[in-house]
Amino acid sequence: MKYLFDTHVFIWYALGDERLSPRAKDLIDSRHDRFISMASIWEIAIKVNIGHLEFKEPFEKVLTDQFRINDYKLLNIKTAAPF
Repeated sequence: MKYLFDTHVFIWYALGDERLSPRAKDLIDSRHDRFISMASIWEIAIKVNIGHLEFKEPFEKVLTDQFRINDYKLLNIKTAAPF
């Protein structure tokens, strides 16, 4: 199976937030393919930079650690439209 986690799932898991459901925790801890969209990374970076979100460590470290520990795969943004 492949799972795409939204921004809040990534944030809540990284922070150990109790709002994350047990089902979501189980899926992250599973060995299925787990994806995080580049759009979510961008959204989190914006929230951190404007002071609406804070981690205990620098965001770059949290991001790197979470991708390594949880074996997330990055889902890039692609468009077929010739802009």
